[in-house]
Amino acid sequence: MENHYTLPDSTDCIYYLVCRFCNEFKPRDLFADKTTSNCQHTFDSFGKIITRLRRSDPNCDFLALTPENAICVECLHAHVSTAKTSRIRCPLPGDGRVCGGLFSPGDIQRLLTPVEFKRYVDLRKKEHKAPPKILACTVCYNTLSASTLPVHRVTAGCRHDMTVCESCVRESIVADVTDANWAHPSCPECHVLLSHAEVGALVERTVLARHDEHMFLVSIAQVPEFRWCLRAGCDSGQIHEGGEESPIVTCKKCGEKMCYVHGVRWHEGQTCAAFQAEMERKEIEEAAVAAAGVRATLKHLKTKTKPCPGPGCGVRIEKAGGCDHMTCGRCGYHFSWLYPR
Repeated sequence: MENHYTLPDSTDCIYYLVCRFCNEFKPRDLFADKTTSNCQHTFDSFGKIITRLRRSDPNCDFLALTPENAICVECLHAHVSTAKTSRIRCPLPGDGRVCGGLFSPGDIQRLLTPVEFKRYVDLRKKEHKAPPKILACTVCYNTLSASTLPVHRVTAGCRHDMTVCESCVRESIVADVTDANWAHPSCPECHVLLSHAEVGALVERTVLARHDEHMFLVSIAQVPEFRWCLRAGCDSGQIHEGGEESPIVTCKKCGEKMCYVHGVRWHEGQTCAAFQAEMERKEIEEAAVAAAGVRATLKHLKTKTKPCPGPGCGVRIEKAGGCDHMTCGRCGYHFSWLYPR
């Protein structure tokens, strides 16, 4: 827009601007070069929007072109110092709307006096005061109170504050104890193993008795004659005294029959020697099938594909149809299928 102003007494000034907030005609050096370091509008140090003045008559009337992004230091100081929040935003327009760039503490410190800046710092601390801490169990996500957290750490080796409620701790230990494949319960947070006494303090007697039984089986599983039951869901095991002379192992808990020699469920109707012979025959057949597949693959590569003649490539290419012009999918080399070189 164009406005007519009368130049103040200081006629030596070359550039004058009109502040869009106080609407006063002031020398250029009384305007801020930049508002915040986060502004979203095009400021460009007034390079494109600086007021151009020209004499219009002997009475020193000047034509001033008012820039959209001009704010004097006095108005900028007033904007920052009177703010009711520490999240102060740029008041200038950006892309047809308020810019909204946040003032950083450094931006604000450059504009305010030490007393004003201390007031700003106090306001910022008040607004950023940490809210009351609300705890939630990291397993079930239920809100916790002091009474629902374990009084002591789960194990003597734990080095962290507990964030799992006592109910979830117990359920985790019970799950570890009752898992047929896991004999060492641990802290659900740091996974430090629990001692026998620590397990006993957290679970019921029946669960502890099952844990003791499983720990005993784990300890004797190192004996060569020991065999675990192979039935799903059965966590029992036993030492088989008959050895290979009496190869049928019968689980004392569920009655499942297993082969002591081959470590599989008992091969009903077959001796161990017959079962061994059948396994060897199947292995030979499977190896023959695999070898036949390899030979077929090699034959196909030899008769149906050609190596890419591109420098350093050599990938095998199969012609699916169309003309004889080929393009390698790896290196992009062009060649003729009939005359690859």
